[in-house]
Amino acid sequence: MDDFFGVGSTFNNNLEIAQGGSFGNYAIGIGRTDQTGVIDKTGLQRTNVKFNGMMTPFTKFKIGFSLNYADINVDDFPDEAGNVAFFRTVYETPASYNLKGKPFATATNPYQQILFRAAQNNPYWILENNFRNSRTSRTYGNLFLEYQLAKGLKATYRVGLDNFNTKLERYDELGTGPTGRTTPPSGGQFVLQNQQESQLNSNFFLSYDTNITPDLVLNAIVGNELFDIRRANSSTNSSNLVSGDWPSIANGTTITSSNSKNAQRVVGFYGNLNLGFKEMLYLNLSARKDYASNLPSGNRSFLYPSAGLSFVLTEAVPSLQNLFTFAKLRANYAEVGQLGQLFVNGVGYSAANPGYQFPLNGVAGFLPSSTSISPTLRPENTRSVEFGTELRFLKNRISFDYTYFRSLSDGQIFGIPLPPSTGFSSQVNNAGKMLSRGHEVMVRITPLKNPNFNWDLNINFSKYKTTIEELPGGLSRIELSNASGAVRLVAEKGQVYPSFFGSTYQLDPASGQRVMNSTNGFPLVNPVSQILGTPNPDFEFNFINSLRYKSFQLGFQIDWRKGGLFFSQLQAESRTRGLSVETLDRDQQKVIPGKKGRFVNSNLVIEGDNDIAIYKTNPYWAAVNTITAANLDDASFVRLREVNFSYDLPTTVFKKIGLSGASVFLTGRNLFLITKTFVDPELNMTNTLSGASTGNSVGIEWYQQPQTRSLGGGIRLKF
Repeated sequence: MDDFFGVGSTFNNNLEIAQGGSFGNYAIGIGRTDQTGVIDKTGLQRTNVKFNGMMTPFTKFKIGFSLNYADINVDDFPDEAGNVAFFRTVYETPASYNLKGKPFATATNPYQQILFRAAQNNPYWILENNFRNSRTSRTYGNLFLEYQLAKGLKATYRVGLDNFNTKLERYDELGTGPTGRTTPPSGGQFVLQNQQESQLNSNFFLSYDTNITPDLVLNAIVGNELFDIRRANSSTNSSNLVSGDWPSIANGTTITSSNSKNAQRVVGFYGNLNLGFKEMLYLNLSARKDYASNLPSGNRSFLYPSAGLSFVLTEAVPSLQNLFTFAKLRANYAEVGQLGQLFVNGVGYSAANPGYQFPLNGVAGFLPSSTSISPTLRPENTRSVEFGTELRFLKNRISFDYTYFRSLSDGQIFGIPLPPSTGFSSQVNNAGKMLSRGHEVMVRITPLKNPNFNWDLNINFSKYKTTIEELPGGLSRIELSNASGAVRLVAEKGQVYPSFFGSTYQLDPASGQRVMNSTNGFPLVNPVSQILGTPNPDFEFNFINSLRYKSFQLGFQIDWRKGGLFFSQLQAESRTRGLSVETLDRDQQKVIPGKKGRFVNSNLVIEGDNDIAIYKTNPYWAAVNTITAANLDDASFVRLREVNFSYDLPTTVFKKIGLSGASVFLTGRNLFLITKTFVDPELNMTNTLSGASTGNSVGIEWYQQPQTRSLGGGIRLKF
């Protein structure tokens, strides 16, 4: 792997010109990023241009404007699973065999791969022949207007537009495995995709600030917001290529294409009221009503209110200031509405292909989508209650912020399985209730502080749990994701969301020990699949340090996550193929501790302590890998997330060359990781796994490209 994965690089260059005065202010900037990836022939080039400014033409009127343009060019390879994964062989090649430098294609046919596994790809052949490129042009900006109508009364309008176009080309050369690894080479594809998207956000509101009495302060806002999004997508796939080295639609013998358009508009009306009494008691009330275009016509509007109350103890009881610099209690209630998928207000149709190709005899054929939309579909609704406190001590040298929350989400939108007799495979519907509870703590400490040295330490703690309280239609379980049957993520009533579901070791009911098959000494599989745990952690800590000594600054962040489970398919394959460190003793006979037994008429029969000596070779690990729990590991980790160091050059140095400021800096990310998992536990599938109804694949690794460690440095100059 060290020969295949190289060292990437990133170069960032930014120039900004800014000026301010009585007329207002403006800034013009240009930036360029050039990046090469850790895999050969991958990289990114990005150019950014921006302008923003604010003017006050006359006393009561302000106008602001921002415009940005970005051109982004990306060369990469798709993140696939199974034998389709281009670089699977990199991980599964024996350490004693080096692919680099060896021929990857035959001398007579450059599309005939050479590799010891017929169903996979030689990664060096892939680098030489395949590519994926995307080019995105994005323009976005906003306009800001503010007018003082009267004392305390302002009208504000913001409108923003975000428009981008992405063109993607993917070329899998003739002979790309697994299907193209034939003699002569076959398969291959050229894919051309275009995506256009525009988003418009318009927000107008009136705000009023006044002192009703010397002790009572009022702030009120009423407004209207519009959000409009339009998407257009087209895709053409040309497969079963005729000739190699020709990325063209005309090169394929099977050409399929599709296009789609969808739109969504949400119009909202909202109000917010804040009352403050003697800087001691604060009340906040708000409400918003949205109208959404992509819901069934009878359920397009939804209202979500909120209320909050906070009480500053140190203002109400001044004697408490002997103990606290500041002390506050707070409580909040809020409802939030959330929309589901775009364009769910009807049934889509696609070209029919029921064993023979349409058009047939000049007649086109179409089939309705296999997914139906419930006519009673409504927005998800989350009702949350929050209690907390904020305490500060020793003139703000120590602060403590605690929050407890409880939220009930009603009507989560899922794809619910349907019987074939309905004509559909699933239905988009509101699927029960989920309850979330949790704690959040933020502690800030300044252990040292003087004119030359300062140390700030921020500690963030979070712990939460989400459980399924109810599912629709008598269902007890909904499958969220299925990794080729090896592991599944599910939403199950009464269990944590999401949960791993699958097979586990058969245990002896009397002793709790694992049971080995009395025939071959391999572990027995419990025939009843069950909930195995959740990818969610028990808790998380972030330790963020910031130190300053004169002109030197040092910052670093350490993350600690405890608990949760992580599934690694690479671990399973490495065991089976003898690449894992666990297989080093495969030439030694072992007796696995536990009991031995077998199933007789589906009943477990224990036959005493296990005394069967076995070799842990391929058949043993193949049997183990049929057990989902065998490849679930504790996902706990400690990670040095980020380090940054900077030095501000003395003014005597940079003023001589016409600078107003200069600094140098060094940065690093992912510098070390301590974990028990086979691979980085923050890896997971970026594509939807086969059989997934939601695309939720958190906690599942399936031959993903590894995360990277980065080191960098630079200089900042101000003129």
